[in-house]
Amino acid sequence: PTISIRLEEVQWKANQWPDEPQNYGSLAAKATLSVAGVSRLVKLNVNARETGKDTYRFVSELAIKMTDFGIDPPTALMGLIKVDDKILIHLDLAVRIEEAAF
Repeated sequence: PTISIRLEEVQWKANQWPDEPQNYGSLAAKATLSVAGVSRLVKLNVNARETGKDTYRFVSELAIKMTDFGIDPPTALMGLIKVDDKILIHLDLAVRIEEAAF
């Protein structure tokens, strides 16, 4: 199934960006996660850091259950092989800020 995520809200957990570029800052985010056409609002703890001029990296992970999105975990060999209901989603996003061309 297709998995998509749409960012809804972001807040700093700390009052400032890290002093050193190699250090991560902490963000709290709310996002809409869609799996196989079923959407849920989720909360994410996101680590963010500057990686260069106008470039940033955002890293997070989220554990979900397939059954929460209407998906039955697959089985094989008449149930002898089963897949765990839990899925761990890893997010690693690189962002570059550019000026809008008007």
